[in-house]
Amino acid sequence: MIRNLNNIVFVRNILIISTLLWIVFFLIRYFLNLQFPVSEVFTSWIISIVNFTIGVKLFLFSLDKPNKQFMVFSLGSMILRLFLMIILVLVLIAVFKFEKKYFILSFLGFYFLYLIFEIYLLNKSIVNSKV
Repeated sequence: MIRNLNNIVFVRNILIISTLLWIVFFLIRYFLNLQFPVSEVFTSWIISIVNFTIGVKLFLFSLDKPNKQFMVFSLGSMILRLFLMIILVLVLIAVFKFEKKYFILSFLGFYFLYLIFEIYLLNKSIVNSKV
């Protein structure tokens, strides 16, 4: 139970840091009067946050399962979620006419950032379970 609580605190901290970074981003944008495609970046951030949250929930669900089920839920879901997000990105570009360069670059940046957090959480939990 403590392991799950530590993981939840970690995820909460990541989400708080992400929100604070957005507040700083908007303050800098406001005070420097910068033109920046906010809708593209914000949408890619939301997609990545939802992906990260789903991944962590699946990971926490599969943490106490046998090895095969754990691999299917945690690592298999990473691949499935990636394909679903690629489809979502293509649909959003087609429907909302997002600026492709900003949307795809910000999406990839956020995706890999949160994937690093997800893998770190996975590694941390596995190491802690062996101790």
